[in-house]
Amino acid sequence: PDAIFVPFINDKHQDHINTNIILSNALSKCLLNLKKIKIFSYEVWSFVPYNIYNTINDTMDIKNIELLKYKTGMKVVDYKRFCEQLSIYHSICIENKIGNKEVFYCCDGYRYIDLVKINSKLATP
Repeated sequence: PDAIFVPFINDKHQDHINTNIILSNALSKCLLNLKKIKIFSYEVWSFVPYNIYNTINDTMDIKNIELLKYKTGMKVVDYKRFCEQLSIYHSICIENKIGNKEVFYCCDGYRYIDLVKINSKLATP
């Protein structure tokens, strides 16, 4: 793959922690050139120290439709509204105008593996 999308490593949801560990282990054992693979870490339940963003004004309606498919998750929190407000917040911070932006922390495979190791050490009591 050229790009892999994954929740950011500081997200404390257990499924997201496990996803990062599994991906890091897989990348550590693969024969691919990790310098060429870009890992895009996105926000779910925690902010991301972003270094890349994408304007999603034209696709926000589609994103909202897809988010509403998570029936169980929507019982806990209005995640659609949360995502809308977060994307507006990012647009205001980045361009100083109302719009919709998604932010990511992007790095190559080697850096990603290092970040997962560091995060795992910090999480250990």
